[in-house]
Amino acid sequence: MSTKLKSLLNKLKDIFKIDKFFFFRIKLLQLSNNNKLNDLYDYGEGYFYQSLNKINLSGLRNTKYRVELLDLKEITKDKIVLDVGCNSGFVLLEMENNYKAAIGIDYNENLINSAELVKEYFKVKNIDFICDDFLKCENLRYPKFDIILSLANHSTFDNGISDTEKYFKKVFNLLNENGTLIFESHHPQYESIEKFNDIKNHLLTKYSLIKEGIYENNNFYDNGRRYLILKKINFS
Repeated sequence: MSTKLKSLLNKLKDIFKIDKFFFFRIKLLQLSNNNKLNDLYDYGEGYFYQSLNKINLSGLRNTKYRVELLDLKEITKDKIVLDVGCNSGFVLLEMENNYKAAIGIDYNENLINSAELVKEYFKVKNIDFICDDFLKCENLRYPKFDIILSLANHSTFDNGISDTEKYFKKVFNLLNENGTLIFESHHPQYESIEKFNDIKNHLLTKYSLIKEGIYENNNFYDNGRRYLILKKINFS
């Protein structure tokens, strides 16, 4: 099944799904349809790239599965969190927001607008969404973060992140001492195991490995991706 067809089926499913979130999903869809920045790459291919279980919204990626497998609700508790390339912000919004504060950054204004609408709907106070280029942004409100989520954003299809070395250097500098980096690979069709291991070996020069695993579910867009949970090494 093509990605565009899968997204179309997700959209139709959500439109005809009658529940207490029906009208809000329609509002969110209308916002998405009214986007004028059509020159930006659409990872969702016509609908949402990330799902959001809290409002029964479908997406190509299964956000609830990722949050649970990575144990993000527990890892981020009482922490200051940065989600790089947050897309529509649904990873942060899917959690119980028991973190101290969170920042989601993405340079696609369309996606940030969707994130802001959901944030307002749930009256979330401890997340800020920023529309900016991560590599160029100099003001992220917090000078350092306890947790950084790098979920398949170390290089991007649209070349928003084109310098992986510079990217990882900035991530390292933004982490507090003994901070945690949560890294997710691209889909194995686009990032080989050899490439993943090269990245892993590079990261292990600056981090200690806490956990490593692989996504194993029936969702093509998640299945086979690898993840690392890493602790920053204090070199002082």
